[in-house]
Amino acid sequence: MKLILLGSEYGGWVIPDIFDESSVCYFAGVGEDITFDVEFVKKYGCDVHLFDPTPRAIKHCNDVILSASSTNFISPIPVSSKFPNYQIVPIQADKIKLHPIGLGREDSKVVFYPPANIEHVSHSITNIQGTSEENGFVAECSSLSSIMDQLGHTKINCLKLDVEGAELMVLEEILVQNIEVDVLCVEFDYLKKFQKPALEDVINALVVFGYSLVSTASNHTFTRTAVLK
Repeated sequence: MKLILLGSEYGGWVIPDIFDESSVCYFAGVGEDITFDVEFVKKYGCDVHLFDPTPRAIKHCNDVILSASSTNFISPIPVSSKFPNYQIVPIQADKIKLHPIGLGREDSKVVFYPPANIEHVSHSITNIQGTSEENGFVAECSSLSSIMDQLGHTKINCLKLDVEGAELMVLEEILVQNIEVDVLCVEFDYLKKFQKPALEDVINALVVFGYSLVSTASNHTFTRTAVLK
């Protein structure tokens, strides 16, 4: 199985090269770097569903989508030395579907706590940086299964979780409800902060469920063992 890196040095992810234009992809956590999302669309030609209620993230994503021209849109925002700008055409931009909601344990309005450094963009429903809700915001969150029902999907081919501590909630739902996800790309922010449960225990739980850890080059990428055959 071939592994490839898509996106910038900061926002890129290693994934197996197994997708096509029919793939169902959910990318939770937008921030101000959607190079992975854009490169995914350009390579495979499928729709990608992005989830993030953070105002700055929404603005950044919409700027990229709305500024696509009949030739190539070159973003004025430098992303990294490897991806100094976005290059995207309208037919590709149309495949980026932004949903201004968060992923959580249930369907409800929740507080998104701000980062300790106000220059940073990512907010957290688990308050992993221990900040006050005074400078945060309230937004809708939905469970993964609820979102799938709303969008009419019965399985996900690729799920990216960069959700500032909420990743364990989503993984628990996948395991408990036996949600079919072929590839999981996970940043374990909660474990980095609180050191429990142990990362090894979480990985073992996913392995028992039928996943293989295929890369730790940019966070953690898991693939269902059945997909590897």
